Amino acid sequence: MAALLCAAACRQEPGHQASPAAPHPSSGARRAGVKVPLPDGWSAKAISDDVLAAGPSGRTVLRIEIRQGGGAAFAPADELASRFRASLKLDARESLEVVDAKTRDSTSLAVLRLREKKDAGVDLALLGLKRVGDDLFLCSTAPGSSEEEVKAAAAACGALAYAEPAR
Repeated sequence: MAALLCAAACRQEPGHQASPAAPHPSSGARRAGVKVPLPDGWSAKAISDDVLAAGPSGRTVLRIEIRQGGGAAFAPADELASRFRASLKLDARESLEVVDAKTRDSTSLAVLRLREKKDAGVDLALLGLKRVGDDLFLCSTAPGSSEEEVKAAAAACGALAYAEPAR
């Protein structure tokens, strides 16, 4: 799901736009902000100093939250999915399936499918962690996101990086 992180973060893919988030406050050297490569037609907006929302016009599909200094809490994708499953209160009519779980370098991405057995309803969701330096980014998708949107959100989460300061 996530391409080579450094290569994807350092250059803009054709058909994608890099969306800056709120600046990263730090003591000492100041970074310019966060770069998130988004699919065509998507935009991003800062919800607060530490939360970015992105998606097609008028909808939020991807939520990215930064935990400054939280890099030590990074976990592999299978552990991330397991923790999420344990936090849910699923009844006998529901099941949670891990569709894809990948951990590579500083990125964990878990795509999950929640099923309601009664009506065969399916919700696909992304849970992701991206460690950048000492910081941790938490990525998640909104309920009702399509499979294509979840895949696009996973790619964006995997490729996010701090922007280089302007010189």
